[in-house]
Amino acid sequence: DRIRLTAVLGRGAFGVVHRGVLMRGSRKSEEEVVAVKVLPSYSRMRQQLLHEVEMMHIVGRHEKIVGLMGFSLDLEKTFLILEYCPMGDLHSYLVRKKPELLRMKSLPAITPVEYSKMSIKKLHLGKRLCLYINQVAEGMEYIANLKLIHRDLAARNILMVDKDRIKIADFGLSRDAYETGYYLSSIDSRKKLPVKWMAPEAIEKQKFSSHSDVWSFGVFMWEVFRFGKEPYPGLSNVLEFLKNGYRLEWPNCRHEWYDLMLECWHDNPRRRPPFKELVKRITTIINTMYHYAVFF
Repeated sequence: DRIRLTAVLGRGAFGVVHRGVLMRGSRKSEEEVVAVKVLPSYSRMRQQLLHEVEMMHIVGRHEKIVGLMGFSLDLEKTFLILEYCPMGDLHSYLVRKKPELLRMKSLPAITPVEYSKMSIKKLHLGKRLCLYINQVAEGMEYIANLKLIHRDLAARNILMVDKDRIKIADFGLSRDAYETGYYLSSIDSRKKLPVKWMAPEAIEKQKFSSHSDVWSFGVFMWEVFRFGKEPYPGLSNVLEFLKNGYRLEWPNCRHEWYDLMLECWHDNPRRRPPFKELVKRITTIINTMYHYAVFF
């Protein structure tokens, strides 16, 4: 009774996501805009939603992660109340901004003096993508420290609060890895998994860990620098491609970024850099680049 649904934000197998207003009291000032994920009555996805509630409860509140504000698991009224991110998902944003970003990449390098005279608006256009990557790495470091595995890290699951702030979303596939460090799921051919973002051991053996999240993070970085392009376009057997030693092509960015991606895609999961190290190295890359175009 305290929630008023105002618009549909999206639909899928899970049900419908609405924009809504949460009324914390009788005053207008006590209203808050939220996102409400609603499942149909007696939906088969109810167990997955319950799992998402459990994972988000463990995560708690963090500035880089979409927060859980409430839920109902009643059979006839099953929904989650989540933080609302008004700018939508990062993948859609990248696709919309692609023409502008491509024009920026074609600009020549400039000197530090010229850089210091640039407007903040232009500076942010180039640097923003790298800051998104850094924020996701920070959020994933927090998740890894909790011994949780996200399992579906991709640009489509990163939501934008505004042009400078993003949050990691969609814990529907995440798993608790506290006891063994790995989650081994039952192999179900009917279950759709994000194969193009998954590590080889996750595709072949359904073996997930923080190391496989690092692999997905590498694919996420590639997505950002290709402005939302789908990985491995037209490729039907991703696992065979990876087992033969191939990787996603250089996305025409600075080599520091691509070198980091390749490390995330190491065959040996334990040779991939942990998120704590990734945060430090990404911060260093950003801090040492002075021209908005060379961040790419």
